[in-house]
Amino acid sequence: MDGTLAHNLLEHGTGALHIDACRVPFRNTADEAESKGKNQHGRFGSGPRDNHVYGADKANRTDYTAAARFTPNMLFDQSTAKELDRQSGVTVSRKGKPRASTKPGDGWGMTHTGAEYDDMGGASRFYPVFRYCPKASPSERPKVDGILHPTVKPVELMRWLVRLVTPADGLVLEPFAGSGTTLEACLLEHMQCTASELDSDYIKLIHARLSKPIQNELF
Repeated sequence: MDGTLAHNLLEHGTGALHIDACRVPFRNTADEAESKGKNQHGRFGSGPRDNHVYGADKANRTDYTAAARFTPNMLFDQSTAKELDRQSGVTVSRKGKPRASTKPGDGWGMTHTGAEYDDMGGASRFYPVFRYCPKASPSERPKVDGILHPTVKPVELMRWLVRLVTPADGLVLEPFAGSGTTLEACLLEHMQCTASELDSDYIKLIHARLSKPIQNELF
């Protein structure tokens, strides 16, 4: 760290998150239209956003035009979901009813696009947009002379992390290479990587991992 985050970003190209490389696609065209339609801040002249902690923004708000969503829960695994559900217990969301009348005094009924879920379960169900990766499959767990690494990370997860934090033409430093998942992820993402590993047995696993054919997606 050399001074402020802004200085590091401008001077060294580090410290920022590559949001666009890690966005979650919209569920469908209707989902995209709804998200962008209700965030037309520039079109309706919303003005600067106020904040009671940091103060108001200097610039006016702009329309939401992102190509996809940015996940609010970057790494929300099954264990975390279970713990959250344990703390929250089972809750029930009632079903919103369409607005029956527009007469004054009849109240604010639900519209046809009501926000209620009509379901039940733990609090984890309220986090539909997240990055989910299953645990590393047997094909991602190299084995040499009976040697296995106990904590192999999924390649897809490491690829996502590499995209998230690595600037263009950047170098990924991996001080604890383990079985070499980060090295494989960098190869697939066309990123440079320098890694080290103290355990000589795990060096064999890294060699086995990187000796297999590694194919990028064709499409």
